[in-house]
Amino acid sequence: MIIKNPILADAVETCIFDYNNRHFDEPEYDIDFSRVIKNDDESLDVADDILNSIDNFRMSINTRYLSQEEIGDVVEELKTVLKAMHLQFFHIQPLSKTGTVPLDLSFLNSLNTDIESISLTNVDLSNASNEIFDRFDSLKQLMLEKCDITDPEIISKVSKDTRISLARNNIAPENFNKAVKLAEESRAGIAYSGDLTAIGIVFKNKYIKLSDYLKYKDKVDFSGLPTLKVDVDIDIEPDKTEEIIESLNNLQNVVVESEIGKLRKLDPDGKLTASTRAVIKNASELSVDEIEKRSNITSVRMQDGDNTFLQQGEPYNIEDYKKARQEIDKIIDEVEFPNENDPDREKKIFAQIYKALGKKIRYNHHAISEEGKKDEALQISCRNLTDGLLKNTCVCAGYADILRNCLACAGIYSEYIGANLDLEGGVTVNLDDPQGHAWNKVKLDGEYYWTDLTWDADNILVGRYPLNYCLKSSKDFGHSNYKVGINNEKWAGCDKTVSDEKILELFEGISPEISHADDESKEAEDTTLTKRKSEAVSISMLSSLVLTTAQKGLTAGKLQVMSKEAESLCMVASLPGKTSTDIKLEESDKEV
Repeated sequence: MIIKNPILADAVETCIFDYNNRHFDEPEYDIDFSRVIKNDDESLDVADDILNSIDNFRMSINTRYLSQEEIGDVVEELKTVLKAMHLQFFHIQPLSKTGTVPLDLSFLNSLNTDIESISLTNVDLSNASNEIFDRFDSLKQLMLEKCDITDPEIISKVSKDTRISLARNNIAPENFNKAVKLAEESRAGIAYSGDLTAIGIVFKNKYIKLSDYLKYKDKVDFSGLPTLKVDVDIDIEPDKTEEIIESLNNLQNVVVESEIGKLRKLDPDGKLTASTRAVIKNASELSVDEIEKRSNITSVRMQDGDNTFLQQGEPYNIEDYKKARQEIDKIIDEVEFPNENDPDREKKIFAQIYKALGKKIRYNHHAISEEGKKDEALQISCRNLTDGLLKNTCVCAGYADILRNCLACAGIYSEYIGANLDLEGGVTVNLDDPQGHAWNKVKLDGEYYWTDLTWDADNILVGRYPLNYCLKSSKDFGHSNYKVGINNEKWAGCDKTVSDEKILELFEGISPEISHADDESKEAEDTTLTKRKSEAVSISMLSSLVLTTAQKGLTAGKLQVMSKEAESLCMVASLPGKTSTDIKLEESDKEV
């Protein structure tokens, strides 16, 4: 066959070179270029069997300097060439400065019907029929990009197993629903661009930001979705709230997710009936009274920046949150709030809450056992508010998060701090809990302190003060075995430690300022304080020893035989009526 048009001749010659390059290590497919002759008039003489062997044809037509008649001549001869080929892939792209180029689309009828991929770029398809691709039963990919397609009807008869791209086409808003429906029906996927890309993601993920919902709600019918989560990502102007609320209420199977502050702005009068998930930083932001007024709130997500998805897991259902919040209210109701001018006001509030929680909650060793780790629900509930407040047992993450929330409800700022063991640093204790450990940073009366309720709870339970891990500086806190530890720059600022004397005053009302009748009584009190500190440390060390022993599979009865240290610790701690052989493993409610 002689290909007369030089533009088409160059394209065919390039395709032959490309074919040889792709099969360079397969000599049996190599094309003999002695049978491909380029003539002086730039025409190309190619044997028919060579044309038939080409499986991949790409062609660009620079139309900038061609008349429409000249473009028509190229396409007319292209029909003849395509009939001689048996292609797997075909691509044509006219180049123009003025937009898409109209071509005689009948050249598509010259393609073999079992072709696998067709790509048209910058071809005007604005008036094309939906029949033009109907004959290609084996089509795996159809790329129609930048083709002035406003109506996706053009692809309506293409196989659902064909991957389609309509990128860089401006689908008209009135056709958005049709485009979305076609995308939903497609098994291979349809790619759009612009607004439809965002809408496609919405239908795939069943999630949309409120700002996008307001943008598209008049263009797209979202009612067909089985569920849709609407995230309130913007502050709503008061004059828009009624219209938005009515629109959300009319949606079926919708869940509104909103930070509680934005929810109040969106729905100040409680008119929203759509199921709503309230997002809060701590329990002080959402009271039981407000939940009762907003019956649409069906779940609560706690997001504090540190203890979110890893520890909190699934959001609280509303009943669990209400019960936990009521338990917090009971604790706060028992607090005696000092005068606003009291220089130790926040420390006194903290001590009461810390003491109440230490007496209320026991450590859940089962949760970190091999059996307990298999219980996925337990792994969530022992680390959020639920188990510690409702069942009086949790692990360190639960202690830390409950303390953070209780303090917040009393107007005190604190942070949840989590860290993993520094195994590279050579820690001496091997814990089974892969989550490491959690504690708190608190701000009291203008100063920051570290505090660890988990490790203080044993001594609080038996009334042994002062405490070992309560209101300490970075220097005195003793958590150096954790990889992301107290020396992290983010956690700087804990420079002071509340003295043992002050702890006794805060927790037991023993004031160091009481006058002494003589030096002998003062010396006796100092001796008592030293003894109590020693006892508290011993209790803490003993709990650590028992827990470590339990994790290694030893029984309580073997503890005395294994460790004389335990015996001496019991003696120092002056456990009333107890010896080391009497110690029960369940009494060691302490994570090391």
